[in-house]
Amino acid sequence: MNSTKNENLDIFRDKVLIFFLILSIITVISQITLGGIVRVTGSGDGCPDWPKCYDSWIPPFEYHALIEYAHRTLGASLGIFIFISTSIVWIKYRRNSSVIRLVTLSSVLVFIVGMIGGVVVLSELSPSIRTLHLTLAQMVTALVILSYIYSTYTFNLPINKSSKWLWSKIDKDHKSILNFTVFAAIFTLVALLSGSYAVWKEAGTVCSSWPLCGGSIIPQSYLAWIHMFHRFISILSVFVVFFACYKVLKTEKISKHLRFASISGIGLIFAQIIMGAANPLTTFEQWARAGHLSLATLIWVNMVFMIGFFLKPTKASEINNIK
Repeated sequence: MNSTKNENLDIFRDKVLIFFLILSIITVISQITLGGIVRVTGSGDGCPDWPKCYDSWIPPFEYHALIEYAHRTLGASLGIFIFISTSIVWIKYRRNSSVIRLVTLSSVLVFIVGMIGGVVVLSELSPSIRTLHLTLAQMVTALVILSYIYSTYTFNLPINKSSKWLWSKIDKDHKSILNFTVFAAIFTLVALLSGSYAVWKEAGTVCSSWPLCGGSIIPQSYLAWIHMFHRFISILSVFVVFFACYKVLKTEKISKHLRFASISGIGLIFAQIIMGAANPLTTFEQWARAGHLSLATLIWVNMVFMIGFFLKPTKASEINNIK
């Protein structure tokens, strides 16, 4: 027991591990954001082969090729950072089962994402394959964030009426709101993926008005149905995420980190509403479309942080009683 506790304290002090986990988080968010830019600028086929670009490791000095190759380079860098993090954990902290599970699964998934990325190019950018590619990339994001959270704090706080949640123990009074937060996070991911699928099916710009599609309550085409389904799911996700953040803020005994994440979630929701409306109002300018996906990813990231902060052991001095 003491050796495990000392190992937990050591992982908290491991600045190299924390550095690479933070670097992984920044890189994966940047890669997904750049992936959105690849999508809205039509740069997905900027490099027609894989892993090289026009059969060269150095891409041609051309706009679309540079954007696509930068996206791939970030993906390769992410794989290296996660591999280093995983190696550190396996060598020094293998008794920390939570972090071991998270970083190992991150390594496996980031490898799969890279392989699917190659399939995306070689399959002429099939919408279904691209949706799977983005889904797994968002899963990697979640796993890296949770790896970071579980590695940055390991002091134990006595939990009243503890309840098991997956491999963790949480306060029984927090279990229902944690479950709803997970539901809100999943809803956010579904909304994000539905929007990406709509764009890849070339349905992203078929509705030039907002909030209705061309002034009609009933969509008039198959592509319009895809587009409006995304809008409907997005509107629902706004209410679900807002309610989850509000409920967390009303919950007693939450850390200052969780409180900050909840407030951030509300702010991101309002920013996303504005950005979503900006798409049709600007005739789907590239900056509005890329910003829309970036904000959706940040909302997903924020929800994962909230889940992690519920599961993360917290110092008593960090507890805020919010009533």
